[in-house]
Amino acid sequence: MDPPGPGRKQHRHATPLVGIVLLPVLLLWQIMGSHYVLAAATAMVSVLGYLDDRRKVQGGLLVHSKTIVLALAAMAVAAQHASPLQPPFAFCCASLLAFVLVNATNFLDNTNGVCASITAASLLTVHRGNDASGFAALGFLCCNWPRALVFLGDAGAYALGLCVADAALGQLPLSTLAMRPFTGQIEATYHAFLSGAFLLLPFMVQLVDFTQVLCVRLWLGSPPWVGDQLHLTHRVERLGLPRVLVAPLFGGTALALGWCFA
Repeated sequence: MDPPGPGRKQHRHATPLVGIVLLPVLLLWQIMGSHYVLAAATAMVSVLGYLDDRRKVQGGLLVHSKTIVLALAAMAVAAQHASPLQPPFAFCCASLLAFVLVNATNFLDNTNGVCASITAASLLTVHRGNDASGFAALGFLCCNWPRALVFLGDAGAYALGLCVADAALGQLPLSTLAMRPFTGQIEATYHAFLSGAFLLLPFMVQLVDFTQVLCVRLWLGSPPWVGDQLHLTHRVERLGLPRVLVAPLFGGTALALGWCFA
């Protein structure tokens, strides 16, 4: 249960965090597709999130513990797209992007339906509608919008975030970098991520929200991991947008960006 308070979520009553129920669906899809490393990493972050959700009233797990586990999961996913055995610049960049997207997805679990709708839009447009994780997020939306009966919590948001990270890295031409000589890898990696402004369009909502929140928190001297109401979702509400329309706005934006990419 997530208790009410001045944190990220604007709910009046304690709300169940049930995202762990998505784990069997995600694992089945990943194992059937022979994505064993992704399945192991998804299970790892989902269990981590579940343990954190169980301790919400006490403040959750230690941030250092969560950071280490999430970083290991991000590196495991990155290794499927950029080999760590080659000069490591591309692998380090891929790991960082994966780590950011996992946390960016979790950051958006703050307003009714936002995280589920954006995740579903991103994954389904990238994979042309053939993605069980996208449909799992879409199915969860029924319980999280327009009235939030439950939230994903860290267990569900971390798991979906890892699926988002894997899909995003799959759009970047990282596998071809290993074929280049060492002297050309850094420049090639730079150009690969520079072109990511277009290749990462389906995930731009998550990245923009994460970047602006992180910058504002650092500017204000707040710890980056402490929840607040500085997200884009909270800003549009303060501008007068009814809360029930926040998820359609951001989910529709992610869908439009993904459509442009497709």
